[in-house]
Amino acid sequence: MDDPESRAPVAARRVVRRAWSGRQPWRRHLPAACALLALQLSLSLWWSPSTAAYPIDDPYVHLVYARSLAHGDPLAFNPGEPSLGTSSPAWMTALAGLLLVTDDPLAAVHVLVALLFVAWAFAVYLLVEAELCGGAASRTGLRRGAAMLCGAAVLASGQTQWMAAAGMETPLEGLLLFLAAWAHGTRGPGRTSALLLAAALWTRITAALMLLAAGLREAAAGGWARRATWRWAALATLPFLPWIATSLLVGGSVLPTTAGGKTATFVPGDPDPAAAAEFVLHYLRFLRHTPVLRLLVPLLLLFGLWQFGRLVAAGLRRRRVSLSPAELLGLWSVLHLGLFALTFRSFLHYGRYLLPLSAAALAVAAVLAFRVVDRRLGPRGAWLPVVLLAAAVLLQAAGLPAWRRLYRRDVDHVARVHVAAARWVRDHTPPDAVVAAYDIGALGWLGGRRVVDLFGLLDPASHPYLERRAAAEYLRRSGAAWVLHLQDPNADFHTRLYRAEYDGPELLDLRFRAAFRAPPYDQPTVSQSFGIEIHELLGWHPVTPAGRRAQFTIVRTELPPGLRDPPVDFPGGARFLGCELLLPRVGETLVLQRVLFVPTLGFRATCYWQPLEPAAHPPVWRLLLAPAGGGAPPRVVVESHALAYGLLEGPWRPDEPAREPLTVWLPPELPPGPYELRVEVLGPDGRTPRAPLGTDGSGEPGTLVAPVRVLPRTRDEL
Repeated sequence: MDDPESRAPVAARRVVRRAWSGRQPWRRHLPAACALLALQLSLSLWWSPSTAAYPIDDPYVHLVYARSLAHGDPLAFNPGEPSLGTSSPAWMTALAGLLLVTDDPLAAVHVLVALLFVAWAFAVYLLVEAELCGGAASRTGLRRGAAMLCGAAVLASGQTQWMAAAGMETPLEGLLLFLAAWAHGTRGPGRTSALLLAAALWTRITAALMLLAAGLREAAAGGWARRATWRWAALATLPFLPWIATSLLVGGSVLPTTAGGKTATFVPGDPDPAAAAEFVLHYLRFLRHTPVLRLLVPLLLLFGLWQFGRLVAAGLRRRRVSLSPAELLGLWSVLHLGLFALTFRSFLHYGRYLLPLSAAALAVAAVLAFRVVDRRLGPRGAWLPVVLLAAAVLLQAAGLPAWRRLYRRDVDHVARVHVAAARWVRDHTPPDAVVAAYDIGALGWLGGRRVVDLFGLLDPASHPYLERRAAAEYLRRSGAAWVLHLQDPNADFHTRLYRAEYDGPELLDLRFRAAFRAPPYDQPTVSQSFGIEIHELLGWHPVTPAGRRAQFTIVRTELPPGLRDPPVDFPGGARFLGCELLLPRVGETLVLQRVLFVPTLGFRATCYWQPLEPAAHPPVWRLLLAPAGGGAPPRVVVESHALAYGLLEGPWRPDEPAREPLTVWLPPELPPGPYELRVEVLGPDGRTPRAPLGTDGSGEPGTLVAPVRVLPRTRDEL
């Protein structure tokens, strides 16, 4: 009797022979799979993803939760404190598996994400191939080549390759969504599409929109009258219930804590139709960075609206209509963009939440091109869509060098700012230190300290404070002893943490300890701040004259060395000692950086004042920008600030200069060019500028602080 083990190799060879002899239906897809894998391998070798840092801070958050899961602990960012600072349990689980088998998680994640993008591109190929060939072996050749070009166009995008090296869950979401559209559009509501949708929900809850699109398809086709459709819906949704229960138990909401944190800080959550329309227009303008998609995405949206209209018309006429995979994808695209336009209006991380629309646009465009050619030109015109798709691949690839340079700058940025700040915290703070921060990923992964999240991703109790722009009050209640301030742009625009330095129910006293910066550079969207300052919290002072003096009063020896100009005395007993500007310097010129989507972001400054006599009162003053060389009136950027409103009550002591930190916002219409930063002290009427003492009044009132230059907003729309 033959040994079963001796028959195993024979059986394996028999399976391989059947596959290559054409008896296995998936054999026809092997050339496309191999070509896409080879393309991604070539692009990855050329791109050379960094293992020093990610290009954004967010992937480190997933790694922290994955580390907790890999150690068998409950889901927690801070050990022993359950939280849901991640919205992708499937991605967190995949990373936990990697952490169990590798000592270099960044490199392992890069490999995993690259393979997932290959799989996503292959799913695009499958969907388009099913539409063009209909599963028939006779309709191959150019059509199957066109489907493969669609997958290649997805991989050849600079946005794709940037995201492939960013360590996020985006390719897993795209893969599952497109496979679900392909399975449901070709086979209907079966077990395959249900399991794919269930996995997609575990990757991102927004995958529910594909479930909704598939449900609308079944309603239009009369499928909800069948028991099989209800079994499909139950199989797709029931596996997600444990995560909803966990979210309710830990965060008190069906949605993850991250959603509440984002809407409480800078992401609008109100369904404003006008703002939604504006967001869609901004999105279309953003696509100018990928010209092919700027043409194809509007076509995708029109196609999706047409499918929605078909379903509505069929319902009104009580007729049944079905949707093909591409038509289902078009319907989902409208729902997906509509959800983000009505709620989460943000292009964070170069539009990573909208990246699946790019792949959908390529797939739908290929299907429509062949439909038009088949109707107008017949089989002899099949070469035309192939040529157009080949051109799309080349145009996508043309933008790769620019995106690669951007990726390099982003990685350098995160390494020099977020990673460096996290390591400083690890090396210079006590092991039991509590550190507050806005970007918490690298800090949690490398810092080794308990983290207080000022962005609302971990603690739902922070959301009411953030909604009131009262992050300082939450910081005071948290007991944090250290704080990481974002700079340029800084988080003051969203949560007013800096106002605690001179305003609020209690005044915050900080001691500067370290700063980490990267040079500003142009980006399609703002992904993070260009600097982080680390401060030690010395204490909180009550809003009383004594408390204000304790916060603002410093001795002369602590004046910063940058105040080299002689002091300027003004009538009324006010002496202006100078202004410390936190600006990048180009030669002898300080630069005011314009930042996208933040219409008034300017710079940080600290002004120093001193009374000339004990009875002197704080001056009413303003800070303005005067065009260098004259020719135009000056622009006021700060008027009647903290000192003017008496936040330093009581007499000044001449031996105690007063420090006033400022956040100076630039008017959005301010034209670029050279300016002079001036300080004007106003008279008793609060309007007339006073000339400094010692002048004859013939010169311009005010004192020059520094020459500055406003940089142009090269991408002012986005």
